[in-house]
Amino acid sequence: MMFFWLSLWNTVKISLISGVSQHVLAISLAYFLLQVIRRGAEFFKAAIFLPYITSSVAVSLVVFNVFSPFGVINAGFESLGHYLKLPHILDALPVDFFDAEWIRITIANQVTWKYTGINAVIYMTGMASVSKDIYEAIDIDGANKWQKFRYITAPLLVPYIFFATLMTIIGNMQMFEEPMMLTRGSGGIANSGMTVSLYLYTMGWDWSDMGTASAIAWILFSIIAFFSALFFLCFGKKGLKRGYN
Repeated sequence: MMFFWLSLWNTVKISLISGVSQHVLAISLAYFLLQVIRRGAEFFKAAIFLPYITSSVAVSLVVFNVFSPFGVINAGFESLGHYLKLPHILDALPVDFFDAEWIRITIANQVTWKYTGINAVIYMTGMASVSKDIYEAIDIDGANKWQKFRYITAPLLVPYIFFATLMTIIGNMQMFEEPMMLTRGSGGIANSGMTVSLYLYTMGWDWSDMGTASAIAWILFSIIAFFSALFFLCFGKKGLKRGYN
């Protein structure tokens, strides 16, 4: 049971890191493409959607090479240390991004890269649905860009934020491919990369303990159902109306 709580805690940590970062990036990216670039937004919308349909297994192989002790990231830090003459950076290299201290951040980075694009597309759809008449009216009142985003765009994005956040929670609770590949199925050093879904797989297929695996599956289902019900209670039709008021 101890390993289950550890896997759940790891899942929560990775979910918080990746969830917050991907939605902040997605909203920023959506706003930038629609309000700043405008022309060519459809091309960039297709481009940022590509990570979502790219195989997580293939991406994990790239991540291994990029974040390995002799990969691009460490090589970049080494070059920076030599160029700026910072010996404390050179002394800390190479960084093992797959050890117990870094593996959760490495997994979160891959998850963020994969899902930021699809969330940005969702937010772009929400922003594009806002009537231009509303923006013209607030322009007459002398509102700046920040005030327009805060008082017009953000409140009208609430249904889209609700949907995207709920999908993120459900997806993160079922996170399997990224930790499976990046820890080679072991859960990493001290099981620091073990997630609930990976632990379920380990118990059911590696240890042939289908009883425990079934119990974990039911617990996972209950957690997802709880958060889904909570979100619909707080941000469902009545909740959204309360939010607008």
